[in-house]
Amino acid sequence: MSKPTDEEIVYRRANHDDPADRERILGILREYLTSVGEPGVADARYQWLYRKNPALTAYTFLASDRATREVVGLTSLFPRPVWVHGQTFLGAIGGDGYVTPRYRRRGIITRLHSEALRVMSDRDEAVSFMYGPPEPNNLKALLHAGASRVGQVQRFVRPLDADGFGARVTAHMAQWAAPLRKPLAWALSPRRSKLRLLELGDQPDARVDRVWHATVDAFEGTKHVIPVRDAPFYAWRFGPSSEGGIGRQRGYLVLDGETPVAAVALERHEGKAAIVDVTAPPRWLARTYRAIFDACRDVASIHFEVHTPCPRLQMTLYRLGFLPRTSKPFQVHVGPHHPAYDALVRPNAWRYMWGDGDVTRVL
Repeated sequence: MSKPTDEEIVYRRANHDDPADRERILGILREYLTSVGEPGVADARYQWLYRKNPALTAYTFLASDRATREVVGLTSLFPRPVWVHGQTFLGAIGGDGYVTPRYRRRGIITRLHSEALRVMSDRDEAVSFMYGPPEPNNLKALLHAGASRVGQVQRFVRPLDADGFGARVTAHMAQWAAPLRKPLAWALSPRRSKLRLLELGDQPDARVDRVWHATVDAFEGTKHVIPVRDAPFYAWRFGPSSEGGIGRQRGYLVLDGETPVAAVALERHEGKAAIVDVTAPPRWLARTYRAIFDACRDVASIHFEVHTPCPRLQMTLYRLGFLPRTSKPFQVHVGPHHPAYDALVRPNAWRYMWGDGDVTRVL
């Protein structure tokens, strides 16, 4: 049986209030998540990420075979407010871009992204741009649809003992540097911090808002672009009941005595930890990272991903013992007439971390 022509594919925005559309979305979402090794999580992910987002319900776009009415592709925008030069705009993380295998290589995902940009360019729409580090198979389609490559995200690792360098390096070290393991472990071991971490609950905590406001106050007058990390976001994204039980990322306050100085999110898995988010005024950043090291001294390594850091932040990371690893492109999909266009496409402006996206497991 031959594939249908492009004219026989219908592209449209789905309606999450329509039960029939919800089933269509869930059907293709289950297929997609099964294909990437996460079977059984689609329903929980849909309820949490698509329907319960405190910013706004997801924008979802479907591609269907006109003859059979089968949904053959989707992409979604997950709204996130973003602080830009002291103003807040509603942007979105792009995610769950997928085309069923037998319909690939026909430009369907590019058409879906183009439809998303068309909707975001409508002045009556709340969401006005999309951003994030796409999967490699989606980047080309996004660029063809009009997105801009805006720097990159860089992954770092901070070993906390000799095993934290990775199995391959550790095996090589075992052949020639066994006597150095104890001195190396001592050198890498975190020092004690006077700050402490307090796990957050499911309800928004006003202390997170205090940290968020102190952070943006510190950046007032600068040209930074920072996704909003306030109390409702932290409770939804990192609370114990968040992510529909499918994730393992949790939020914490960092306290100096009883004073909140930072909000962070961590993930732990199989002897590793990941710093998913750090929200703090610049003067507290180094001490916050050291407090995280102290709280995670039972793991072998700490992993971290951030948008291409400015030289000052990069030097701070190196002084803290972070080693650079892999990188991937970051893109912004925004129309040229957006009032914050110049800032949104400036690579050094962005302060983006893992927790700003929709990925619930990074380890």
